[in-house]
Amino acid sequence: MGQFAVFLIFASSFLASTSAFKKTNFRKQMDFPARFSDFRRNHPHPVDEHSQMQLRQEVTDARNPDTCHCMCQASWSYDSGPVCPNYYRNCSRLPIKRPRDCQEMYQRGYNTTGVYVIYPDGLPQGIYVRCDMETAGGGWTFIQRRVNGDVDFYRDWSDYKQGFGDLDGNFWIGNDNIHLLTAQDHYQLRIDLSISSTNTTYVMYSSFNVGDENSGYILTGGGYSGIAVDALSYHFRLQFSNKDRDNDVGDANCAQDNKGGWWYNHCYMSNLNGVYGSSKNEGLNWFSIYLVYADMKVRKMLI
Repeated sequence: MGQFAVFLIFASSFLASTSAFKKTNFRKQMDFPARFSDFRRNHPHPVDEHSQMQLRQEVTDARNPDTCHCMCQASWSYDSGPVCPNYYRNCSRLPIKRPRDCQEMYQRGYNTTGVYVIYPDGLPQGIYVRCDMETAGGGWTFIQRRVNGDVDFYRDWSDYKQGFGDLDGNFWIGNDNIHLLTAQDHYQLRIDLSISSTNTTYVMYSSFNVGDENSGYILTGGGYSGIAVDALSYHFRLQFSNKDRDNDVGDANCAQDNKGGWWYNHCYMSNLNGVYGSSKNEGLNWFSIYLVYADMKVRKMLI
């Protein structure tokens, strides 16, 4: 048995035993400090992991002469790029195109809802996100999720900038990450809402974008549709506010009064980062309806 055949057997075994980017064992409570990057210290670096997986996938593809691509092992020679053994001299290096969002993960065949690594433009190190691979065609990247009161959403600017929470529970992926994600293409937003385990609804916006920090993470969007009333357009073209950054329109400090972080106006029609379980103004609500569940997720517009 030749060296390459042995490697192919190893590669097939490796691919069968791994789930690529999915992190089913993610359980770390990302709370203090509130940095998603802290989680990666407990796992292989996402870039290294992706490169390793890509190497094995491309080498196994090299068996097909019609789609001959090869990425050489470290022990093989390099000359301005990989040079394969003589009997694979016709192969060429296939550029690695990392998935920028959950939709691109879905298009690669990953159809199980869970936690994955994606690489939005401007984030070469990658970030862990939760993907919804089932709702309305799949491929949705969560930017927020509220399932119970385990995580406090009454936080400062730095926490909302970087992200906080538990990707298997309640979280905000971070305003910087939301900006980079929505800046790379034309994204739509879906918001799923529940007032009980049997009473659910949703809204969608065909356009959704969050600006960078210099803009105050200004929210823009449009194209409302869905079942629930439109309670987000009231917040369009506004900057983000939270407990230590008052960017709302009125004289009141809406973030402090309502104990959340949001694109407050005078003050809100929706408050999805409010206090979970509260039936007061500070509560998690949508158009004065108090919720037991809410999530926000984005996907590129389907053409």
